[in-house]
Amino acid sequence: MNSKLILKGNDWKILDFIDEAWRTKQVESDEPTDPRPWVKATVPGSIHQDLWDNGIVPDPYFEQNSLMLEWIPQRSWVYRKTFFVEGGKEGSEARLHLHGIDYRAHIYLNGTLLGSHESMFVPAEYEVASHLRYGADNLLTVVLDPAPPSESQMGRTSKVGHTKTRMNYWWDFTPRMIHLGIWQEVYIAFSGPVTVEDIYIRPQLNMDYTRAEVSVDIELISRKAISAEIDLTIAHNGSQVAILTCSAQKLTEGVTKLEVMMPIDDPELWWPNGEGAQPLYQLTVSVRESGAEEVMYQRETEFGIRQVEFSPNETSHPTALPYTFTLNGRKVYVKGYNWVPIDVLYGVERLEKLEHLLTLAKEANVNLIRVNGVGLIETDAFYNLCNRLGLMVWQEFNLTSSAFNSKPKEDESFINQVIQEAESIIPLKRNHPSLVLWCGGNELESLDKLPLNEEEPVLAALKAIVKRLDPDRLWLPCSPSGPLPFNGINMSRNRPDDLHDVHGPWHHEGLTAQYTLFNAGANLLHSEFGADGLTNLKALEATLKPENRWPVTLHNPVWYHLGSWWVQEKQWRDIFGELSDLETAIEATQYLQAEGVRYAIERNRARKFRNSGVLPWMFNEPYPMAACTSAIDYFGRPKHLYYASAQAYNTVSVTAKFAKQAWANDLDFKAELWVTNGGTQDYTEAELHWSMEGDNGNGFASGMRRINVGANVADSFGDISCQLPKIHGNLFFLTLQLKMPSGIVIASNRYLFTTTENLQPMLDLPRTVLDIQSDCKGPNWSITVTNRGECAALLVRIDDERSLDAEGWGYISHSGFHLLPGESRTVTVVWKGTGTHSVLSVQALNADKRIVE
Repeated sequence: MNSKLILKGNDWKILDFIDEAWRTKQVESDEPTDPRPWVKATVPGSIHQDLWDNGIVPDPYFEQNSLMLEWIPQRSWVYRKTFFVEGGKEGSEARLHLHGIDYRAHIYLNGTLLGSHESMFVPAEYEVASHLRYGADNLLTVVLDPAPPSESQMGRTSKVGHTKTRMNYWWDFTPRMIHLGIWQEVYIAFSGPVTVEDIYIRPQLNMDYTRAEVSVDIELISRKAISAEIDLTIAHNGSQVAILTCSAQKLTEGVTKLEVMMPIDDPELWWPNGEGAQPLYQLTVSVRESGAEEVMYQRETEFGIRQVEFSPNETSHPTALPYTFTLNGRKVYVKGYNWVPIDVLYGVERLEKLEHLLTLAKEANVNLIRVNGVGLIETDAFYNLCNRLGLMVWQEFNLTSSAFNSKPKEDESFINQVIQEAESIIPLKRNHPSLVLWCGGNELESLDKLPLNEEEPVLAALKAIVKRLDPDRLWLPCSPSGPLPFNGINMSRNRPDDLHDVHGPWHHEGLTAQYTLFNAGANLLHSEFGADGLTNLKALEATLKPENRWPVTLHNPVWYHLGSWWVQEKQWRDIFGELSDLETAIEATQYLQAEGVRYAIERNRARKFRNSGVLPWMFNEPYPMAACTSAIDYFGRPKHLYYASAQAYNTVSVTAKFAKQAWANDLDFKAELWVTNGGTQDYTEAELHWSMEGDNGNGFASGMRRINVGANVADSFGDISCQLPKIHGNLFFLTLQLKMPSGIVIASNRYLFTTTENLQPMLDLPRTVLDIQSDCKGPNWSITVTNRGECAALLVRIDDERSLDAEGWGYISHSGFHLLPGESRTVTVVWKGTGTHSVLSVQALNADKRIVE
């Protein structure tokens, strides 16, 4: 029976060398001659983290300390590990697997060079049975060359001749920290003469989805001619649902390929989050020598049964690509987010944080994650979680844009490298049901700034490989896929039929322009856009000295280092006036970010299925940026954007389309009411209520209309208008509710407006008082917040009040909402892995913090 000797752990050692000086120090031998002490290291891991852990470099996540680590990728680094191999392993086949080396390495075992390897996404594998010492210690040595030169975001794609992730070299969401390390698992696999090298599972559904023909392609390698029996079993929920034995297979020395079909009646289908369940099946392949009972090799693979297709967008231009995702015959609107690695030091295992972030995505009604081409080919841990959480994955190959050109190299050696990597990567990922789309890369353009298609040599090569190795997956050449690359009001007005898959903008456009732009939306897929805001207070306190936290200005080198793209000082002053302190600046800028993205999502969803999806930039961040476009800060704590987008992604949403947020010198308020239903249920004779209130809660206009809402559609239900009276203060609200005839609320929404030219009245609102009623028994809490004051409570923020390094996480259902005087809202909180002591804080922009324990 096959087995593994796992070589991960914190008992590795590293040492740095300039260029190839390591070759003079016998580093691959049992007794290296370099006199310096070796540094303790962890695999999987990152060199930067190992040096930090050993006190050699400062905290790379604090202020400008990352500048003091920029020497690390300029050195060669030698990894060494001693491990014991039992004597009973003689006679077995043995293969060393290194699943991720970043980036170029030379691998030695017991002083013998096994080979050199270049690629962070393709595993390195070597036959090592003849090199092992049995019943004795062995020495594995991995020498990393210095990181290859590359281009930052402010560079030229045409100069990049490798596929190392480019975010390392400085991007808008992380400083320059060029990663090196053994960043994925390492082990030696022991086996008999036959191994199962690859399993490819292709479930094909019939027309009414009542039967799946599961095609299984198996690739075996035999070290000798042998007669074998191959047993295949498919299990689901602990029961076997299909069994097949391939008897007396004559395996010649070398590669043998088998293809079998295993039918499953009444399969349970895999659905995206919000559309249904995520059942998973397990395929076990066992190899026995003919006539023998003992299994000499066994491999298990998990898969799901589902059908994914692109359908044409409604009323789209005839030359447009289809962008509407259709799962199991049902159109599914993409409620997505762009995803970047969870840490710039991605070699360090952070499985709890990964699960937390993806759980947050599920809880926010997200159904698709776009893995941007500036990041990683994501890990199996990521994909396994997405399989279970119902998060579809749009995986891009590692090609991305640059400021000064975004055209990939065309030379043959580079394209061959991309081809070889894709031929290895695709089989490693293609059994995951969450993977629905391969994409050639991010924002790739011709020299005249137009999106590239399959006429570009490297994209033509990638498309051919995807269609050969994973023909059931969707494919896009790049994103945006054109004809025009970027979203803008002039393009929406003048060339609406040329806005297909588009990106941008990434800043709030202004209190009128933001609404003008998204009211005029014409794109078919909005796969990247966003708005910026400051990070959370605890994150700033953890990463900036007190003297550098305020004021927020790019004249401060620390703020420039941690937010040069995203600190919009002039815009924030224009919209809010002078911000008086850090906490006010956080609330104001996060509100602007949340409101801008929320409105963009709503207006895109209202155009379903002409528009087939919306994916803000970005969900998470790999480094604690002081200002960024992310919905979640580096420490896993949500910003206001997270909750605003979660509401906009509710299965049923009631929204308003209006011209602006600031209504100075305009007494004629107008809006158009919409309902978007992403579910399969119709709503007959529903009640659509609207009302308008001043900041003291007094209503001055209202109405109700009975409507019928169809399944999986978005519809307009007419205009509302009123004259703006002389109200208390300068703020007013539009409140919407969709109710069943029984009074059950299906969906609700609230918008804030001003009667002035900007949003400064938000900051001038009088203080109010929040009353808290709580039921805090066990891990499931219920918190009811009531506004006891005489004016509205703005941006009621409910936070995990524990320290950032506390164990576990709190999942909070709502935050960032407005409460009128006398109103209450109940929020649920689920604590996971936090032990017995959990703490919440409740506050508002104009209400003091309250602690709930």
